[in-house]
Amino acid sequence: MSRITSRLLALAVGLGLPAAAMAQGLGWDSWWSEDSEGTSTARAGASWQARREAPDRWWGLNAERARYRGEGWDVGENRLFLRGAGHLGGWRWSGRLGGNGETWLGEGTLYREGPSRTEFFLERDRLDTRRGALEGRYQTFLGLAQDWPVGDRLTFTGVAGWQDFTGGNQRRHLRGTASLVLSETQGISTQLRTRWFADSAPERADYFAPGEYAEALATLVWSRRLHGLRARVVLGAGQRKVQGGGREPARLAEGLLETPAWKEGLRFRLRLGYTDAPQAAAGGPDYRFRYAAFEGSLPL
Repeated sequence: MSRITSRLLALAVGLGLPAAAMAQGLGWDSWWSEDSEGTSTARAGASWQARREAPDRWWGLNAERARYRGEGWDVGENRLFLRGAGHLGGWRWSGRLGGNGETWLGEGTLYREGPSRTEFFLERDRLDTRRGALEGRYQTFLGLAQDWPVGDRLTFTGVAGWQDFTGGNQRRHLRGTASLVLSETQGISTQLRTRWFADSAPERADYFAPGEYAEALATLVWSRRLHGLRARVVLGAGQRKVQGGGREPARLAEGLLETPAWKEGLRFRLRLGYTDAPQAAAGGPDYRFRYAAFEGSLPL
C-alpha cells in the first residue's frame, strides 16, 4: 500500500462517524474516450459518501481504475481519493485529492453562483498518450473562469489558464464564449466559442504541442426539461489554425442528459461527444475524437 493510500484511509477513519449518526450515500462515475489514431482511455470509479447532508454537501472515499491503451501498449492503474463537496460562505466547492501510488492526482473547483459566476479550478492527471502511460508523464492545469451577463439573453464568459507538463513545457490558455438566447420557450440558443493556447516548448513529447493553436466555433444549442430530466444538444462548426499551417474546418457535437433529483435522491448525468479538434494525444488531418461519461449518486 502506498503512503498516499495509507494517509487517505487514516484520514477517512479519523473523520468518520457511526452510520446512524449521519446519512450516507454511494456514487459512481466512468469515462471512455477513443481517437482515430487508436488511443483509448477508460476510467471507472465508485465513491462511498461517508457523510452526506445534501447532494452538494458530502465527503467520502473514491476508488478508481484507469486504463490507457494503444497499438502495442496497455497500461492500467488503481487510484484512491478523498472526495467531497460543500459550502464556504457564499462559495461552493467540490473535488477530490489522492494518488496512484506514483504521484498526487485530483481536481477541484471553487465557485460562486449568480449571474456573474466566478470559478477557480485545478486538475492534475496522467497524460493519455503512450509516453504518458509508460513513462509516467502528467499535466497540471490551473485556471479562472468568469461570466459577464449583458441583459437577460446575452452572456460573455472568459477563461484564463496555465498548464504545466512533465518535461518542461508550459502552456498559456485563453478561452472566450458569447452565448445568446434565441428562444426561451423552445430552449434554443447560439454560442460563439473561441480558444487559443501557446506552448513554451513545442513538440517536447508525444502529446499535441504545436507551439500555438487558435479555434473559433459557432454552435447551436437546444436545451429542454422532460419529466424532470434535462436534455441538451450542441452542434458546432468553425475553423482552427495551427502554428505553421493554414486554416482547417472544425466541428463538434455534444449531448447531455441529467436529472437534479429523481427517485428519492437518485441523480445521474450522461454526456456524449465528438470533435475533430486536436486533443492531448494527437492532432492532424482527418483526426477524430469521441467520448462518453456517466456519473451519478444515490443516498442510503
